[in-house]
Amino acid sequence: MEAEACQADLGRCFLGICKVKDPMPRNAILHYVARSLELNAARAQMQPNKAEISNDGFAVNMAAVMLILCKPFLDPNSDKIERIWPDFICHREYISIAYPNDLTRLGIVPDDTSMAIVDNSRQTEEGFNFVSRCFFYALRSLHLGPVSVVRRLKYYQNNLRHIQSQAPDALTPHAPPSAARTQFSIMLGKLQAAQCQAFQPSLVSNSICLYAVYLKWLVYLGSTPSQDNTVKIDFNRKMDNMELPLSSPGNVGFEFTPEYIIDDATTYLEALAQHDPDTLDTVNPESLETILVSFVALMASPGRVNSPHLRASFAESIFAAFLPSSEKGHDNHHFSSFEGIRANMLGNSNFICKYLAPGLLELYGDVEATGHWNAISHRQHIALLLRYIWNIESHRSAFHDFASSRTERFVKFANGIINQTNDGVADSLQRLREIRQTQLDRKNFSFWNSLSEEDKRQRVQALEENERFVSSALLLAAEVLNMLGYLSLDLVFVKAFIVPALVHRLAGMLSSILVSLSGPRGIELKIDQPEQYNFKPKELLAKVFQTISRFSSNENSGSFVDAIASCAYYDYDAFKKASSTVKRFDLVSHDEIPKFNSMNEKAAVRSKELAEEDANMEDAPDEFLDPLMMTLMDDPVRLPNSNNILDRSVIEQHLLNYKTDPFSGLPLSLEQLIPEPELKAKIDAWKASKK
Repeated sequence: MEAEACQADLGRCFLGICKVKDPMPRNAILHYVARSLELNAARAQMQPNKAEISNDGFAVNMAAVMLILCKPFLDPNSDKIERIWPDFICHREYISIAYPNDLTRLGIVPDDTSMAIVDNSRQTEEGFNFVSRCFFYALRSLHLGPVSVVRRLKYYQNNLRHIQSQAPDALTPHAPPSAARTQFSIMLGKLQAAQCQAFQPSLVSNSICLYAVYLKWLVYLGSTPSQDNTVKIDFNRKMDNMELPLSSPGNVGFEFTPEYIIDDATTYLEALAQHDPDTLDTVNPESLETILVSFVALMASPGRVNSPHLRASFAESIFAAFLPSSEKGHDNHHFSSFEGIRANMLGNSNFICKYLAPGLLELYGDVEATGHWNAISHRQHIALLLRYIWNIESHRSAFHDFASSRTERFVKFANGIINQTNDGVADSLQRLREIRQTQLDRKNFSFWNSLSEEDKRQRVQALEENERFVSSALLLAAEVLNMLGYLSLDLVFVKAFIVPALVHRLAGMLSSILVSLSGPRGIELKIDQPEQYNFKPKELLAKVFQTISRFSSNENSGSFVDAIASCAYYDYDAFKKASSTVKRFDLVSHDEIPKFNSMNEKAAVRSKELAEEDANMEDAPDEFLDPLMMTLMDDPVRLPNSNNILDRSVIEQHLLNYKTDPFSGLPLSLEQLIPEPELKAKIDAWKASKK
């Protein structure tokens, strides 16, 4: 409280100077702020040279004082938002000393692009109005102060966990003094000090309000199709009335805005929700709702926000701040008394109900580009968000619209599900076998003791790596299968999944898991303490069993049964054993077992028919075969760049992961594929002659 009182006094002092009629004192104090921000630019680094920068106290106090100067326009509905001039950080003739020249911009900005300058007096810092200068200085001071402190919290937490794992006995209440205990105490003190500095109640309240104003201002810029700042932007219109995606091309101010400011907003809100949800409860709900709407608008506009990392951070912040603790799966989150108010924001707005689900569904596929481990974490949280809003009736039409009218985007989303589950479960099951073997070897004392110390060390390291991978991958796989489970009950989604580009991969993925659990190698998955690895074989089997049963019974074309029958993993006996297992342990509702058994019988018959058909097609002319898969083509298409002919399903699958011609490496899209109707007619006639 003493720190807040000191900051308030400093703020009043600065404000008093700025209110003097003579502009000289005001310009002098603001120049001092800009100069201090310039000299402390290195605070944005994770490990700066502390001898060359101010300490955390100065940086946080500077941010608090600048927020006090911004107080008159911290309300998102303030009419002063119109006085924020984007060219303060956008035109090339003048760049504030507070902002480095090499900032990453939100959009892709050509070198010759420049913000139009309405007033030639804006060639110096003093040429900009007070509101603009305070606004952008405050955002920069938050970046170098509280946000810089927040970014170190994860580092402190990781160090604490490492010490706990390496020396657990040294941290017990009655343990004697030790280096590990001292190191733990020092690191814990740093963590708590950082939390106190970054999450002071008044600082939090003002910071969230400023980010709300900034995000609203930015989204309105992005929704205005203007190449300069001469067009009047209506900041008074309701955000609920916006149409997404944001207009393209948009206002140059939107393209020029530094990407890190948006990242700061997501980082600060996410950390606040994780570390101090009680203080988050005190924040103005209107500001939080403005932030939520802005995050959704930016997340659902991938053409304007190019970075998948940044778009993923919107979902992470929504997950942390707005999803109820009870819906966060295995994450250990503190329950706060007002989280229900924030959760209600996910269903109260027509805008949120229209755009949140499509934004998350599209992002689920796009996070593939963030890297393996990041994608696992992002997809787990996106899946939990989707499950929550799926149960809010007002979101359902947006889900259906995405599945029925956005075919290419839906296929990308579904491909993300299949890729993640295939990789996660297949790798996890193999690693579980390795874990089992190591567990058995360690129990065999004579064998284990016969190994060299180096061999033991390598085996233990491999075991620990496998344990880390399996526990995270199976957690996500379980959530993805939950999602497939409830989507397979919806006829709109069943129809969307049962398309040539997806149905065979979907059937193969589900069959592979079921056969791994119920087939002859299932015994190899029997490990000690499976719950430690989030491995729950009965639950996993039940989810896959239900999903197969529902897809087969909810689609009328027979495509899914054909796909099951034709996939390499199909095993009639393993499917039959799975049915007996779920019945014996009462894992699924009784009405689903007959449906599954009926599907299995149909698949067995169809599998034999397909085998006979394949035998008849073995002498197909080479021109009828897909050059990549060497299988008979159903829908041949020509690639314009390389002039090769492939089956449409094969090239569509390739384009889900690589937007290039597989032969020439040149860019390629679905729209460029050229149908080959004459060749298709020849293939169809040849197939008919073989029946």
